[in-house]
Amino acid sequence: MSDYLRQQVEARAKAWEEAKSMLDAAAAEKRDLSAEENQKYDRIMQDIDARAATIDSIKAVQYRDWE
Repeated sequence: MSDYLRQQVEARAKAWEEAKSMLDAAAAEKRDLSAEENQKYDRIMQDIDARAATIDSIKAVQYRDWE
């Protein structure tokens, strides 16, 4: 796995843990996310989606190179 791909995978995992902890904290307090938390959650999810697309693209290129 290339260093760049590894960095993307690690960053996506870190972002997911941050989003998950926000949801878990709100659930533990038996409340919905605040407006500010919702905005932050949405930004994190956009980052996760973008990184997932980058990861898929890199993997596709690597697969083509292996053929």
